Amino acid sequence: MNYLLKQSLNMQTPVTIFYLSKSGEITQRSILVLGLTASHISAYCYKRGALRTFSLDRVLSAAQTGRNVS
Repeated sequence: MNYLLKQSLNMQTPVTIFYLSKSGEITQRSILVLGLTASHISAYCYKRGALRTFSLDRVLSAAQTGRNVS
C-alpha cells in the first residue's frame, strides 16, 4: 500500500482508499496524495472537496483510480 501511495504522490494520480474513522465508520475516498510521512497522508479529498490529513494506520486499503489529474 505504501508503494501505491508513494507512486500517487510522485505521478500526481488519484487513488481510492477505504478509511476507518475514529468513530468506527468506514468510508471510501478518492484522494490526491500531496504529502506522505511514516504515519500520515496529506491529500486533497474529492469527497470533501478539501485538503485532509489521513492517519496511515486507519487506511484499510488503497487502489489506483485509473484517472489522471488535469
